[in-house]
Amino acid sequence: MAGTPIIVNVTGGLQDQCGFDFKEDDYVRFGSLHDKKDIPHGDWVVPVWPAAININGSPITPYIFDDRVNDNEVADTILKVYNWTKEERKARGLKGREWALDNISSGVMCHKMITGIESALNNFKPREKYNLYKII
Repeated sequence: MAGTPIIVNVTGGLQDQCGFDFKEDDYVRFGSLHDKKDIPHGDWVVPVWPAAININGSPITPYIFDDRVNDNEVADTILKVYNWTKEERKARGLKGREWALDNISSGVMCHKMITGIESALNNFKPREKYNLYKII
């Protein structure tokens, strides 16, 4: 939203800023973008792909990816963006801001939350009932 290009680890919610070119329904099919380096992304982002992917969990969060990047790749990426001209950084950043306003602004996110909740309520199907038996 600040109008600056971003360098970002492709993990969790951070990848939502990348402007990957696919439909929301495709995300379920992909499962994860950890290894989908061929999907086009926005000009304002330089993604850094995880070098190590671990799964952690707890009773509250059964599993969550713990993605680690390669420090050398991050340094190379910072240098790449540093070597862009000031005009190129500005132009890419403004493209990112425009994309963010259209796709992940608070208004857009609130609208998606409302439609998601309405869809869940309208399409709710109760689970099959189970009988519990005490075994001695």
